[in-house]
Amino acid sequence: MIRPLPRLVAMPREQALSLLASDGVGRLARTGPGVAAVRVLRHLLDDGQVILRIRVPSGGFFGAACGVRVTYQVDRIDMRDHTGWTVIVTGPAGQVTDPSQRARYGLPLRAWPGARNEQFMRIAPADVTGYRLTRDAP
Repeated sequence: MIRPLPRLVAMPREQALSLLASDGVGRLARTGPGVAAVRVLRHLLDDGQVILRIRVPSGGFFGAACGVRVTYQVDRIDMRDHTGWTVIVTGPAGQVTDPSQRARYGLPLRAWPGARNEQFMRIAPADVTGYRLTRDAP
């Protein structure tokens, strides 16, 4: 029996955010004039906002991301079957400065080994796009 080819099926915003919350690692992307960067980060969803723990080298490209639009992607794809899901969140980024919030986020968002100069970043999801990669019949 021939299996159907994988296809993308759009999902509602709420379902996409639920899947994003179910996984703890994604990729933050930022572009600028003549430069693009992607960084693998840990995240959590808190009150509808994506919270990231990020190590920012002095003068780093991501340190300047606060106040600008960034893109964060989380996916889980079965590489054998080519099925799974992907969620992309785009929105303005801001630094988490409140000491009680930083303390609350610090435990679930464990630091990477050797992490220094860490900050917590908040993304307000203005645009949320989610897709399931499925072999189910349309």
